[in-house]
Amino acid sequence: MLPPKLLWRDPRPIPRDDPRDIVVRVVLDPDYYEPSAADNCTSFGYVCLSHDRSYSWGGCGEGPHLLALDCSEHGYENLGPQPIMHLFPDGFMPPLTRDQLTEVGLDLYPEGYEPPWRAPGT
Repeated sequence: MLPPKLLWRDPRPIPRDDPRDIVVRVVLDPDYYEPSAADNCTSFGYVCLSHDRSYSWGGCGEGPHLLALDCSEHGYENLGPQPIMHLFPDGFMPPLTRDQLTEVGLDLYPEGYEPPWRAPGT
């Protein structure tokens, strides 16, 4: 089972989101809307919760950012695990166990495709 609140930060030495500031994304939050396939949402953006304003890539140079996905219809939504997060699983906060990594990877890696953290044959 996944933790109720899950964050992710790109662990690479020079993060691609913003090379000057730390960018942490809210992946799951129990207070955020959980999107479904039936939703017809078309307008999204990121909001910096740290600075209480919209966020565009490249940052504002004002220090660390905590980003949430903002839907024009539902407000803050759970982003859900993205493929880049599976390439760098060390960025999850709190850290995920092997079973939890498998759980978040089920919808991204259909039968026959191996997640990058799983050794062949396991």
